[in-house]
Amino acid sequence: LNNSCILNSSNVFSSDGCSGKDAKKRELVFPLLMRNNCDFFSFKDSSFAIQKDRESTARVQLWKEFSLINCFTLEISFCGPDFGKYEYFHFTYDMLKELADSFCYSILDMNDPDQSKVKQTMEEIEQNIIKGIDKRDENVQKVSNNQE
Repeated sequence: LNNSCILNSSNVFSSDGCSGKDAKKRELVFPLLMRNNCDFFSFKDSSFAIQKDRESTARVQLWKEFSLINCFTLEISFCGPDFGKYEYFHFTYDMLKELADSFCYSILDMNDPDQSKVKQTMEEIEQNIIKGIDKRDENVQKVSNNQE
């Protein structure tokens, strides 16, 4: 996982766009686990497209060279989130520690031998694709539409 801080809008979100066509649903698992583990991670602000100006970044090059599925940039706004318990607060040191804890818990969830949270997340992705999508997770629908 590749992390960087970019100051451009509110919230915490991820950029990916580095998965092949066979992994369109699997690329959603880690960001959805982050959403479940962190009250102020914004899945709806996450991007799953490769932008032309990002093709030379290490994240995209690692994906191309090694076929990595989970290669993300975690972007954090200086402004803070615009939803949840910290709505309209600037990020503080304690909030960033909470984010780091959530990030580590999400890594643990991804690699848990039990895989129950990953399976539950995959089922959520499937259900949202089948029945449509709510506003909070509209990116699940975008990725599934690109798979076809």
